[in-house]
Amino acid sequence: MKAYEHRTQEVIRLFLNNSISFPECIEALDEAFLAIVTEVTGKELLDLTALTVANNATVMREMERRG
Repeated sequence: MKAYEHRTQEVIRLFLNNSISFPECIEALDEAFLAIVTEVTGKELLDLTALTVANNATVMREMERRG
């Protein structure tokens, strides 16, 4: 779970710094999610869901700002 959190933070940082595009960001976030989703259970699944929702909100706020 920590690896997922670290990876997604890095992806979002790259996106916010305009180092990757929106499609590249979404693809990288999806890949990170798919790599971990089958490994988590119980409370970790809730934590994963919460982090994924927060990441998506961050990306969408940035897209709105750029709009």
